[in-house]
Amino acid sequence: MEPYECYGGLSLVSSFSRLVFSVLFSILFTIALFYATFILPLKINDVLKGYFPDIPLGVDVPEHIRFIYQCAMIAGLIAFVLSIVFIILGFIVRWAKISLVGALTLYLPVFSGFALSMFLFAGIGVLRYIWYPLIRILGGHVGVLMIGYSALTLPLFVVLSPFQVLYSLGITVLAPIMAFVAFVLIITIIFAGFIILSVSVATWLYYRLGGVRVIKWGIYRYSRHPQYLGCYSLLYYPPFTHTPPPALPYLILLFTIIGVALIEEQKLIERYGDEYIEYRKQILFLIPLLRAVKDAILWVPRKLIGKDLPETRVEVVKVLAVYLFIIALLSTPFDLLLYSRFFA
Repeated sequence: MEPYECYGGLSLVSSFSRLVFSVLFSILFTIALFYATFILPLKINDVLKGYFPDIPLGVDVPEHIRFIYQCAMIAGLIAFVLSIVFIILGFIVRWAKISLVGALTLYLPVFSGFALSMFLFAGIGVLRYIWYPLIRILGGHVGVLMIGYSALTLPLFVVLSPFQVLYSLGITVLAPIMAFVAFVLIITIIFAGFIILSVSVATWLYYRLGGVRVIKWGIYRYSRHPQYLGCYSLLYYPPFTHTPPPALPYLILLFTIIGVALIEEQKLIERYGDEYIEYRKQILFLIPLLRAVKDAILWVPRKLIGKDLPETRVEVVKVLAVYLFIIALLSTPFDLLLYSRFFA
């Protein structure tokens, strides 16, 4: 099928209109996502401070708001349990979007980093109620929530590693330079992610409105799921907060999204057959990689299930669980070091 082939009365004459609509919609979508990610939490935080004020640690919660905090703790336990149940249930019943809802709920407290507070539930920090049961169970071992941060922020880790070595040796004169480099890199990654997301949305809309079944052009020539690649940059909002966000919920969300995408690909194969199978063979899941890197990544499914990509729900869960374990294992030493630096 040619990229401009259309259905339902659409013709080549409408291609310009589709292009304009797709670009404008993607720009508005990206602006809305940026606003919801970086600006809206600050505004919500200001409002919620009137209901969940900042109370220093070690000070008793005032009587008039104590009931609200107790309710938040109960709701947190319910939300946490339901999040885990939804993640598991979605893969069991092959309705993967249920898993995505559970993972997103578990991820929401990450935005509590906008609450520059020492108290657990101050302002938008009330979102932390979802993690409260886990925090109570882990106690002094709550640093486990940082697991995966070094792996997920690998570009930042690689660029800053020389500065970190010098800093550990007592050479602190370069600290301002390190902070500036980190800030510039983070801002670059954030905006690059939003650009990728905007372009992928525009490309998808343009061809879908034209009736194309399997989109193989534009950014989809290099990635089967560029929109997920663009969302990766959402991890890098720490310059707007006071501490690095816990990475484990993001890691769970990331692997849930990948699992959802892999299950949806099986539905696309059932719907479009060889056309999508051929496309999947030619284009990588997220980003183009060197063959050696690609083979290293695919070593896990090749050894575990005897093929490059999982094709059933059981295979998807099995492969992703092993990947999650490997990333957590490799990242944990660096994550604990980072945790001790910020929270010592």
